[in-house]
Amino acid sequence: MENRYDTIENFNMNLEECRQALESIGGLIIVDNDGYIKFFSKDIMNIIERVNAKDLPDDLIGKHISEIHPTSKIIKLLNEPFEEKITTYKMSGVLNITRILPLMQDNRRTGIIDLDLFRNNWEISKFLKQLESMELEESLKLPDTKREMEEQLNRISQKKYTIADLVGDSYVIKKLKNDIYKLAESSSTVLITGETGTGKEIVAHAIHSISGRQLHPFIEINCAAIPESLFESELFGYEEGTFTGAVKGGKAGVFEQANHGTLFLDEVDQIPYNMQPKLLRVLQEGEVTRIGGKKIPVDVRIIASTNKDLKAMVLNKQFREDLYYRLNVINIKTPALRDHREDIKSLINHRIKILNKVMDMDIEGISEKALTLLKQYDWPGNIRELFNVIERGVNMCESRMLDVNDFKDIFFDVNQKDAAQNDVGISTLDEIMRFTEKENIIKALRICDNNKTKAAEILGISRTSLHHKITRHNIHSENI
Repeated sequence: MENRYDTIENFNMNLEECRQALESIGGLIIVDNDGYIKFFSKDIMNIIERVNAKDLPDDLIGKHISEIHPTSKIIKLLNEPFEEKITTYKMSGVLNITRILPLMQDNRRTGIIDLDLFRNNWEISKFLKQLESMELEESLKLPDTKREMEEQLNRISQKKYTIADLVGDSYVIKKLKNDIYKLAESSSTVLITGETGTGKEIVAHAIHSISGRQLHPFIEINCAAIPESLFESELFGYEEGTFTGAVKGGKAGVFEQANHGTLFLDEVDQIPYNMQPKLLRVLQEGEVTRIGGKKIPVDVRIIASTNKDLKAMVLNKQFREDLYYRLNVINIKTPALRDHREDIKSLINHRIKILNKVMDMDIEGISEKALTLLKQYDWPGNIRELFNVIERGVNMCESRMLDVNDFKDIFFDVNQKDAAQNDVGISTLDEIMRFTEKENIIKALRICDNNKTKAAEILGISRTSLHHKITRHNIHSENI
């Protein structure tokens, strides 16, 4: 299956540049499926000549690997399938690490690549001395480092969202992504505001995933889901024996769990008022105090989100002013879907692609008629509501294409709204379509000052098609 990276233009080198690049890698051997040499780096040639005390032929290309390097790890892999592997080996008593992977073309193996991590003994010795020095300085503990690396790799593989999940090419989505990229080098506190269903959680994950903290924990806590009596223990943890039912050995709060990483406080407006001073203190001092314990330093980046007006809550004494300003260092607002309706098609296709995998379906897309009317709906639940509607449509769809009949509830709402606003009694889907098409044409012509070429571009149709529709709908200049 073609990978999307296969289509990216990332290669513009001539043969001599390719040769120099391959030579610079060092420790590199490439053979075809039968074991005949396609590339052999000079440093490996030198090592083999020293070990065997004899010169190799000047031209190795086309020679069999067993003839030139009879102890090569490649030989026993020639007749068996394998995936990329990293392994250690000894040559002349010197330990090295090698990476072996299949050479692929058109989704089939055409050869084998063998790449050593180190070029020579000196590089190996230098690397080992650096490790020893770091251990002596206590900046590195190998067992701990191995465990941490495994945990970090596991976290990367389990990322819930990335910036790629912010779908759309509208101005507001491009600006949102640009604002997130600006935070890549920052550890400042971020407050994400926006209506429900606009993707605040995705933004929080995206900020973490491009930051310097991405290899460390991302801990998410919904402040509305925690009973007030448990809030302090959930945030700050407790020591063993602090209260009846306390876990043996105590429990770390979310601040400790997120140490060196990011703590996402979703629905931060729901934090109990009496807990807000304690949260503020942690943010200011960079340390938490477990219930019944002592202070513990923490290094945590805070991202908070809310769909409420925190300023109004401050005025109404529902949210502490000092905490508000401490959280609102950087503000990012997620746009309502009605403010970027042009992204609806991309969002629908994105959701259909996911649903096809999850539900083992083969829906190809959405009809233009259905798309046109979905763009007329106000989407009070924003992207979350859109995705739910699309999922319902996919479940109800009886063809390979989502159509107007798969969204009857939405069309009823649009019909009711248009009827109320325009005093037009609409009863059938065809009438709804005609009405909606006419309204959109009039809107496009108004935006473009009656320039039919520009209006056709906005509507995504040809100028000739627009002319026919204007005639069919009996649209005159006085309507514009």
